[in-house]
Amino acid sequence: MPNSFLYLNGLSVPRVVNLTDTVELRPAVGVSDNLALKLATCSEDAAVYLLTLPRITSELRITSANEEDLAPDVWNAGWDALLLGAVFACPIDWPIESECSAADVNSDSSLRVTQHHLHGWRHAPHTASEEDCAWLDEHFVKARAFLKDEIFRNAVHCLASFHWHPHPRPRLALLWAGIEALFDIDSELSFRLSLLAARFLEPNDRDAARVLFTQIKDLYKVRSKAVHGGRMKGDTQKLIGNSAALLQRLLRRCIETESLPVAEELVL
Repeated sequence: MPNSFLYLNGLSVPRVVNLTDTVELRPAVGVSDNLALKLATCSEDAAVYLLTLPRITSELRITSANEEDLAPDVWNAGWDALLLGAVFACPIDWPIESECSAADVNSDSSLRVTQHHLHGWRHAPHTASEEDCAWLDEHFVKARAFLKDEIFRNAVHCLASFHWHPHPRPRLALLWAGIEALFDIDSELSFRLSLLAARFLEPNDRDAARVLFTQIKDLYKVRSKAVHGGRMKGDTQKLIGNSAALLQRLLRRCIETESLPVAEELVL
C-alpha cells in the first residue's frame, strides 16, 4: 500500500501513536544543515529546508489504499497536524512531504515543500508525555470525526494558528473568536459565557466552577480591551497563555464528550 510522510516541526512524542487506521504519529529526527541544502532545487525550497529540516521532531505516516487516494489523504493530514496543535495548544508546522521517514533521508531523497508561508521555527518542541499519547489513543479518532462540525473546526483552527500572529491583540482576538463560537451567545456575553464555560468544564464540582467563572470573567475583560482598542493591563503573554489554555480545555472537553456546549442544558 502506498504511503507518504509529513514532517512536523513543534511536537515531540515518545512513541508511535496510531491516530487513525491510516495515519501514524511517529517520533522523528532532524536532517543536517548540509544535507538540507543539498536537497534543495531552488532558493525558496532551500530557505524552507534550512529552517525546518534540522528541527523536525515528529512525523505523520499516511497510508492509502491506492496511489490515486494518496495525494488527497496527505492534503487532509494537514488537518490532523492542526488538530494536534489545538490538542496540545502548541504551534505545529508541517512544511515538508516525502516518500520516506525523516530518519531515512539521504542525498537521493525526493522532498516537497507543502507551503512557503513560514511562521518561524520552534526553539523547543512541545514534548508529549505518555499520558498525552494515551489520550490520543483514546480520543483522536473522535476528534477527527468532529472536524465535520464547522463550529468545532473553526475553534480548532483558532487555537492551532493564533501563534502565527506576532502581536498580542490579534492573538487574543483569534483565541476568543474560537471560545465564543463554541457557545453561540448573542447577549450578556461576559456573564453568560463565563457561567456556561465554567459549568461545561466543571459539571460536578460547584466550588471549582465558581473559581473558574471568576477567572473567565477576568479574561473576558482583557479580550474586550484587545478587540476594542482599550489599554491592556497586566502580563500580556500570561493572559494570552491563560486564554489559550481555556480554549484547549474546552476543545478537549468537547472531544471527550463528543458534543458542543448546549446552553439550555448548562443553565437548567
